[in-house]
Amino acid sequence: MLRGVVTGLAMAIAALPGGSNFDWYRVDRPGPGVCIREPYGVIPNFDAPAARAQIESELAQMAAAGQRRLRIGIFHGRGLDTGTIMDSAGGDLSPRNRGNLAALLHAVKAAGFSGIEVAFHPQAPSLDAWTHWDESRFQENWQVIRHLRPIIRAAGLPYRIDLSNEAIPGPGQPLLLEYTRRLWRLYTRAFGRDDTVGFSVIGDPARIRRIPEVYGGRPPYTFDLHFYGDERALFTAADGTARQLGLKQPWIVGEAFYDDATAAQQLHDAIAGTHRRVYHLTQWPLMRGSDCADVDVTAPVAFDAYAAQGFDPLPDAARAAHAVLVRRTLRVDRHGTVSIPIRCRDTTTRCYGTVALRGLHAWRFSAYAGQTASVRVRLPRRYRSAMHATAALTVRSEDSTATTRRAVAIVLVSS
Repeated sequence: MLRGVVTGLAMAIAALPGGSNFDWYRVDRPGPGVCIREPYGVIPNFDAPAARAQIESELAQMAAAGQRRLRIGIFHGRGLDTGTIMDSAGGDLSPRNRGNLAALLHAVKAAGFSGIEVAFHPQAPSLDAWTHWDESRFQENWQVIRHLRPIIRAAGLPYRIDLSNEAIPGPGQPLLLEYTRRLWRLYTRAFGRDDTVGFSVIGDPARIRRIPEVYGGRPPYTFDLHFYGDERALFTAADGTARQLGLKQPWIVGEAFYDDATAAQQLHDAIAGTHRRVYHLTQWPLMRGSDCADVDVTAPVAFDAYAAQGFDPLPDAARAAHAVLVRRTLRVDRHGTVSIPIRCRDTTTRCYGTVALRGLHAWRFSAYAGQTASVRVRLPRRYRSAMHATAALTVRSEDSTATTRRAVAIVLVSS
């Protein structure tokens, strides 16, 4: 009986189906400790008929195993073309690879997946290998994100963007700290925070402590953390450090060992013990104890271990989020300020949007599932006496591409 209660709790917290990091459709194992992945990237090979057929077959197998979310990496570097890493000289991929990315995302949607995270992996050198600041490479990496974001958005899938994989710095990484600070400012000024996890982070307290240094007072709405090893202890320690810093955002477990019963059990127990809200988990194609360093799984099809611990619950329906006003009679204080309380429903993640009173501009709001956002508005004098008005709500959620709009009659009452 106790087991059933704990599993139910974990399923309530991990409210969306999980899945895999899907970056390679094949891995060769010519000998012990040798795993060759580099020629088999899913994006640069998607226009080859045999590779496309294999990738589409693997997508179908993953979906049949209960997976509904993918994390897809963009490996890029100046002048490189390895079969995984794509040339990004000048700040963009080639027309061929741009087309491959669009076609792959179309295939992901056609296979029945509910959402994606796209993670950027700048290479040559990777960020943690920088020995001096390189402005041209920084600008090139930023332009790659700018140029590919419209393709990601056009896929018609709920998505999040990881601006650079595992780039939250550890101690003694001043160049990486400067890189992430600058890129976060550029991205949020251009596009806001609604569609990004910022930078994914290795789940250890030393890196969690540096999150405020990267984001300042405007952190992402959702964090992506990676756990390998003693998953329960790492998750619990990361959660404790985040709470000390006031970081209460929901998490995605963006990487964990492939189809691993130990990781699944330990993460399940850690989520239940901390009550940290976790949206979903995407496994990495590497088995615990592997003699290969990075990847040893031909395709991450199996998901049984994580499914057994409740990481694959399917939503009852793919409904768009709606927002309701908690109160229809709103009191205007003596300074002409009114608080508009908005609660989101029909979503398991965060919903966001705008609320506007007729004749005035719109104000943004954001609320996690089950919570109420309070939008404080300073009204012009013509709205400060008792009157009937209309509030226009525009709402989206992180787990749906649909936008809903509705008009709500309200009454403004002077204090």
